[in-house]
Amino acid sequence: MFYYLLVGLVTGGFALAAMQLREYRYLFMFPLFVLTAYFVGFRDISIGTDTLRYSEIYFDIQPLSNALAIGNFGFEAQRIEAGFVLLASVFREFDAGFQHFLFFLNFLTVSVIFYSYQRIDKNIAPILVFLYTCTFTYFTLQYNIVRQGVAVAFCTLAFCYLLQNRRWPFLVLTLLGASFHSISILFLVVWPVRKFRWHPGYALVFIPLSIGVASVDFLQELTSLLSPYSVTVYRVANYMLTQAGEINLLSLSVVLDFLLIVYCIVDSKFLTKQSDYFNPVLTAFVIGFLGMLALHELKLLSLRYYYLFCPFEVITFYMALHRFTGRYLVKEVIVVSLGFLWLLKNVYVTAQFITSY
Repeated sequence: MFYYLLVGLVTGGFALAAMQLREYRYLFMFPLFVLTAYFVGFRDISIGTDTLRYSEIYFDIQPLSNALAIGNFGFEAQRIEAGFVLLASVFREFDAGFQHFLFFLNFLTVSVIFYSYQRIDKNIAPILVFLYTCTFTYFTLQYNIVRQGVAVAFCTLAFCYLLQNRRWPFLVLTLLGASFHSISILFLVVWPVRKFRWHPGYALVFIPLSIGVASVDFLQELTSLLSPYSVTVYRVANYMLTQAGEINLLSLSVVLDFLLIVYCIVDSKFLTKQSDYFNPVLTAFVIGFLGMLALHELKLLSLRYYYLFCPFEVITFYMALHRFTGRYLVKEVIVVSLGFLWLLKNVYVTAQFITSY
């Protein structure tokens, strides 16, 4: 547990220092990214629901030269997306261990996330990457982030091109993310609503909509609707329902996200003036939040869907503090303090799964 807290403090300190730099921010943050990747990649791989299993899959994947010679990447590779398999095969070609591979994936994830934040708003990118690591990187050690972490990073970069209304880079990067985790294809839903603009009155729509999607069992309703027309859909949906396990819709995280969105909508006129990217970022965050509620019957799918949009929660949270102004980095100190408190909460949650911590 001590190392979690130490890395969190170091990350916050680096972020505040990097905020003062105009150039070479990535070079300044580079040692921190290496430290974070090392901390995550070289941990005990038995920590996490699927990480140990992925080590078995990794060693089953054939080195690239062997794969080209025999015409396949191995039995396990048939179950995994092509981007992950190809990258793993390259690492296997050089006899790299699984934890070296895991280190690279985490370094790639944090680096791309930071680069994406730089493209969205270079002035606050360091503080955003701090929040991202505190709220998601360390917390998800108990879950499987081997593939989806990379996928989320590429989708976040795709969002940068969405802000520029550049369709093809957005599409290519989203599909690249899907080559690591197929759920990333759902990120395409952001494109049609990229120009949506928020108004304070929309809070009157969002509040009952959130309650509605959280209270309706969409999968059950869809099964009932389509069962007369498709036996296949009926059987698949029923199988999924047997695996259902609802998320806690009254959890602290869900309630705080709900309140955060409501505030941002109510104060949208002010926040729109403060940031050119307020509307698309809030839209992406709302899509992730509502999708998570709508999929609440299937806990794992719901969490994976929400994780796809989690980088925008970080930006939304920072934007919500725009009314805090003053000298001596008042807002930034508030953000680091709150981020560290959230890290403490995540350390506590993780400790329930990892007795040695």
